[in-house]
Amino acid sequence: MIMMTIIIIMIMIVTLMITVNRCTTMLLSSQTLARLLSLIIIIQTNMSNCSSIGKELLQERGNVVDAGIAALLCLGVVHPHTAGLGGVFSAILYNHTTRSFKAIHDTSQKWPTYGAPSLLQGLRLLHSNYGQLEWSRLFEGATKLAKEGFLIDGILSRALETHKDKILQSRLCDLFCDTTSRVKSEGEHVANGLNSSHFLENLAVKLAQDISEAERPAFLAAAQASGGEINEPLIVAEEKYSILSAPNQLTGRMVSNILDRVREQNLTFPSHGDLGNAFASYNALLNLANEFFNTSQREMFTLNTTSSHVGILDSHGNFIVISTSLNSTWGSGQYLPSTGVILNDFTSDITQEPYFSFPLVLSITEDGVDDPEEKQFVAVTGGLSALFHSVVMLRNLADVGLSAHETMSSPLLHIEQGCSRSLSGCVSGVTNSSVVFRLFSDGPVKEVGECSDCFLSMLLQLNAEHVRAYGAPAIEVHADGY
Repeated sequence: MIMMTIIIIMIMIVTLMITVNRCTTMLLSSQTLARLLSLIIIIQTNMSNCSSIGKELLQERGNVVDAGIAALLCLGVVHPHTAGLGGVFSAILYNHTTRSFKAIHDTSQKWPTYGAPSLLQGLRLLHSNYGQLEWSRLFEGATKLAKEGFLIDGILSRALETHKDKILQSRLCDLFCDTTSRVKSEGEHVANGLNSSHFLENLAVKLAQDISEAERPAFLAAAQASGGEINEPLIVAEEKYSILSAPNQLTGRMVSNILDRVREQNLTFPSHGDLGNAFASYNALLNLANEFFNTSQREMFTLNTTSSHVGILDSHGNFIVISTSLNSTWGSGQYLPSTGVILNDFTSDITQEPYFSFPLVLSITEDGVDDPEEKQFVAVTGGLSALFHSVVMLRNLADVGLSAHETMSSPLLHIEQGCSRSLSGCVSGVTNSSVVFRLFSDGPVKEVGECSDCFLSMLLQLNAEHVRAYGAPAIEVHADGY
């Protein structure tokens, strides 16, 4: 009898373990819900190594700025197609003690084919004003990872495969091709050339070594003249939420105006990734987009810059969101082997683009009351899709009262320029535990391999001194903390 009882208990335990594993697999394969952690401080990026590096600095009594910079430098190593010392950044910082927000970004001279490196100079300004740890400590994790190498993840693998010709025809092949000139793929080992670049006075000289002699003097002068700016963010304050952006970006007011139209039409957006029930609402939202933006504006609004970002929130309510980009995937494609830097191909200042969110931060309050113990921040980076995704999240969180989990489980609407000058939509969601992409415009809905427009979003939540994090798309978000 005792033996039979033990066997039954063991069977129950095994069954429970299988059930938990199945549920965990379904959760991690969800399109919009990343890991949910209830901690005292949390960091979120789209690479687990980088979230861990940021966490290490937080455990060493570094603050959100220290951890954010370290994680961003790490992204430049493992996701060099969207981040790195040759890119640009913009950040929104909240200081709980002073109850104040700041907008920080780098500044540089733009060239016809690439932008002079300025990210490091801007980060140094951010750190000198708000960081705590030694500046050189912030580089140790990224430098070690670059030297020892890392395994290509799914995100980098897709970027390599999609832009294979660009890799093969540039010096990027030195880094990402094997001895037979085959572009490497997911799971293969790569080592980057990043080293000792935390010495600002040496970085410009090192970078210039790989620039042609004719361009070198002007490049060196531009790199040395680059810097950063700290400003008050543009804040659009409403009853239940505030929208924060870089001072010259107009997307905050646009989100508020579009939300008013959504309320007038009483549109609601289902959670749990149900694409069948989502199409009516998202089609109405797409029609609203076509109505809201005239033809002359659409090319500006469909700016599709690929980005990475970092978000950190602690139990006191201090937070930072940093967005970084090379503009297009792989930027200019100009790889500087002496430093491991890839130059961006921005020809204008992204923080001056009025129709791009870089980043856009939504601060949502309970019943319109600013409670320091209850904070909810949503951050998005991207073009028109990110703007409308902000509207959907505000509608669900502030109006309908959905939970953070439910809100981040909603299907994602990706908006892009259609072939007939009208906007088309692509909805991604989870059906039967699989991610499904469906394209719709004037014609019938059809299933596609993926949605072409890309954007990132995250939700950071503080409740009773515990923090949680959610992200979308979930397969590209990694949270860590303690």
